[in-house]
Amino acid sequence: MAVKYLRQTQKAIGHINALGFTVLHIDFTHIKPRIKVDIAGYEGVARALIESRKANWYAQGHSEDLGRWKGYYTMIEGIRVWWEAKV
Repeated sequence: MAVKYLRQTQKAIGHINALGFTVLHIDFTHIKPRIKVDIAGYEGVARALIESRKANWYAQGHSEDLGRWKGYYTMIEGIRVWWEAKV
């Protein structure tokens, strides 16, 4: 099972790179891995994912790094890919 998820993660990273996003962290602490990405410079791509309903809003908050932010996620190759965007 672990090998299957590693292959899915590898394929997802290829798609993430094609979108222009940068992988920041891969979390293997859950049953399925989750990938955190940086969308800097590709906010338009992220916005298009949200507007086409391929990405969903799941959280919001405030941090010293971003100020007010919203968290979004999308599924790529069955792997959750998430990011935080400044509001």
